[in-house]
Amino acid sequence: MIFLQDGRLGVLAAALGNGEIQLFSVPHPESLKKDSDNVTVINLAPILRTSRSSSQVPLVMDWGCVSTNEEMIAVGYDSGK
Repeated sequence: MIFLQDGRLGVLAAALGNGEIQLFSVPHPESLKKDSDNVTVINLAPILRTSRSSSQVPLVMDWGCVSTNEEMIAVGYDSGK
């Protein structure tokens, strides 16, 4: 899994109401700096973004391993496609 390199905790997949699917690489908490109030706020930029489908809203998403070197994300939309 390429996304888990360099001290990353994992990958967050988001199905958005505007039709986009975005992937975010989440850093490990130990690699983050806290401010003076002991609060940690991070702004994640997507590492992958699908093109938007304005007429379709994603309702369900599943992430699975096809083989040891391949992963797949399957998305179901409200249109049934």
